[in-house]
Amino acid sequence: MLSKARRVTGVIVTAAFFQVLWYLLVSNAGKPLSIWIAVATAVVMAAAVSLFTETPGRSLAFLVLALVLGGLMDTGLTMAGCIAPVRTYLPYPVPPAWLLGLWVGFAGFARISLRYLCGRPLVQFAAGFFGGPAAYFGGVKLDAVTVHSNVLLGYGLLAVSWGVACIVLFSVSCKLHEQPVPEEE
Repeated sequence: MLSKARRVTGVIVTAAFFQVLWYLLVSNAGKPLSIWIAVATAVVMAAAVSLFTETPGRSLAFLVLALVLGGLMDTGLTMAGCIAPVRTYLPYPVPPAWLLGLWVGFAGFARISLRYLCGRPLVQFAAGFFGGPAAYFGGVKLDAVTVHSNVLLGYGLLAVSWGVACIVLFSVSCKLHEQPVPEEE
């Protein structure tokens, strides 16, 4: 069992790292550097879930699962014309490396820093419904992605997709790790 100090450290480290990596990946979208930042993201998040979770093997499997599910969701959103991310190397409609890196980063952040959302599907949905489009809005401002010209349609689709994705990801994370939110000591 992880000590309370180690859990708190994990929350702080992954929350801070996710914010930094989001900016680095999105601001470097379309540049060759984004691939290396995405790889570094995967390595650091793998290390974080190994250090700050009680089931590192299952946590690593969750990172991979989130990468696949997120990649499929972004592929669908791209094919539907909802989003058009700036591309490097990977062909249409496969999401670019920087966007896939964000999924790995988000999975580690969700697993460690947002663990308290387990068992709260309405809060999970709300977090995705509002947080997903907000992140894409930031990506638009940094010229990393464009969203459908019909703003209500584009951001509406993102909101619903992200709301559902968060419920699925948190449900899988909580079931996979079979760890309820720890009681306060």
